[in-house]
Amino acid sequence: MLFVRLLPLLLALSLTACGGQDDAPTFWEVEPAPDGETSRVFGIELGASPYSELAAQTRARPRFALFEEEGERSVEVFFKEVYFGRFTGRLYGQLDPSDGTVATLKEAAGEGRAIEGGRRWNLDAREGELDDATVTALIFIPHADLDDGIIRSRFGEPTEVRRSGRQHHYLYPERGIDVALDPDGKEVIQYVPPVQFHRIRQPLAD
Repeated sequence: MLFVRLLPLLLALSLTACGGQDDAPTFWEVEPAPDGETSRVFGIELGASPYSELAAQTRARPRFALFEEEGERSVEVFFKEVYFGRFTGRLYGQLDPSDGTVATLKEAAGEGRAIEGGRRWNLDAREGELDDATVTALIFIPHADLDDGIIRSRFGEPTEVRRSGRQHHYLYPERGIDVALDPDGKEVIQYVPPVQFHRIRQPLAD
């Protein structure tokens, strides 16, 4: 899965750059739909918006990868540097393209390589090939360092705080947010539609 599986790798990455427009969406502004099926963050409607909208928001060169693990598949997009308001950082997205698009990309990517529990393919997606894929989740790693006070003042009081290794996870299931606070690394913020929050919570319970 995209979420907790990526945290050790993401926490080791460094960030650069600063700037952006003050009126752009910030990383704590999340608007869930009343039914919890979608959630708006960075101007993207998770569970509904196509990748083309995310590409327009980021205006950065992406990298794509296909994962197949335990009978499930996902396409991930990675932006090394994005700007949202006065904040900058790295952005990962999970996409849900059609089966036909996945088959085409997979065939072009060759055999891929084995990973724990599955297989990975680095994709060379042609322009527009993934534009219609639905954005289902996002991970943002801000350049700015967060602490307990900043997290609570920006996101509000969490429903629950869970410890996982060296990270403390501030959970907001009603908005589909998990803020992973790491005293020795970068903070990682995960966003999903609220109805999909079990995808974040379950790995933390294992």
